[in-house]
Amino acid sequence: MYTEVDVFVSNFTLIDPEIYQLWVEGCSSSEAVSTLHQRSITQNTGATVELIASDVLDHYRYAIISMTNLLIPLGLIPAPYGF
Repeated sequence: MYTEVDVFVSNFTLIDPEIYQLWVEGCSSSEAVSTLHQRSITQNTGATVELIASDVLDHYRYAIISMTNLLIPLGLIPAPYGF
């Protein structure tokens, strides 16, 4: 049995300012999804709640990785982890 998986790869990142603001305000990912759902994002875009949740999690992961790299740049970490 085969499982179909959709993958999207790109070289640039688009950040939704509304989702980023929810992250900055300290909302959990589930709180952010609930807030976006209350703002009728699902109705305006035609996206399902599951798709919105996936997008929010992607944004949150990117924000965490970005902040970690800003706080502790890899070049400053001793080998074998740094450059």
